[in-house]
Amino acid sequence: MKGIHVIKMEGTLLVKRLVVLPGHRVRVSSDNPAYESFVVDPKLEEFRVIGKVVGSLRAI
Repeated sequence: MKGIHVIKMEGTLLVKRLVVLPGHRVRVSSDNPAYESFVVDPKLEEFRVIGKVVGSLRAI
């Protein structure tokens, strides 16, 4: 699992970059420098990967 994903944490949907680390942990980071990266254990109930982002739509 590497790339941009939609995740659910504590009831909130987020779009974040995910990288699997040794020990089956996941680093969650944002392209926005205002938000710090953090590491989670994917076995936690409050963390779930909903799906991988494959594109985006924008209004012209």
